[in-house]
Amino acid sequence: MRYGIKSVTMDDIAKHLGMSKKTIYQHVSHKKDLLNRILTEHTNEETCIVDQIQKDSTDAIDEILKIAKYVIVQLSQLSANTIYDLKKYYKQSYQIWESFHQEVIFEVIKSNIKRGKEEKLYRYEIDEMFIAKIYIEMTRMLSDEHIFPMMGSNFNQMYKQFINYHVRGLVNEKGFELLNKYISKIPA
Repeated sequence: MRYGIKSVTMDDIAKHLGMSKKTIYQHVSHKKDLLNRILTEHTNEETCIVDQIQKDSTDAIDEILKIAKYVIVQLSQLSANTIYDLKKYYKQSYQIWESFHQEVIFEVIKSNIKRGKEEKLYRYEIDEMFIAKIYIEMTRMLSDEHIFPMMGSNFNQMYKQFINYHVRGLVNEKGFELLNKYISKIPA
C-alpha cells in the first residue's frame, strides 16, 4: 500500500514475514497469485466493514459520511504507485479491484440513495442506478493521473470534495439541514 507493488519484491515480503521465499512459494505460485489473494481478501474485508457501517448508521447521510470517512483513511495509506502498478503490471489483480467497485460499491451507493429517499432526506426524483454509476465512474476518474495529474498527496482532499459534491446533489431541504448538522460536528 505504501511503496507500490512493483517495488516490493518477494524477498522483501519473506524478510518482513521472517520466513524464506521457499516457504511462501509453498502457499502461492508467484507474486501475482499472492496479490490476487490479498486483493480478494481485502475486498471481502471491506464488504464486511461497509455492511457494518450501513447497519450502525442512523440514516442515509450518516451512512454515506461514515463510508467516506472510512475510504479517506484507506486512501491515506495507499500510494499512487500502488494503483499505477495494478493498472500497468497486474491487470488480473486490477480487475479484482475494478469488479469490486463495479459490483459491490455500486450496490452500496444505490442502496444508500434508496434509503435516503425512503427517509425523505434525498430528492425523490434521483435515479439510484444512474447516480450510482456516475459515482463509480467519478471515483475511477479521480485515480486517473491523466485526468487529475496532481492526484498523489491531494487525493484525500479531492475525494472529500467529491463526497461533498455527491451528497449535496442528493439531499433535499430536510437532508441539507441534517447534513449541515453532521458537518458542524466534524473537527476542523
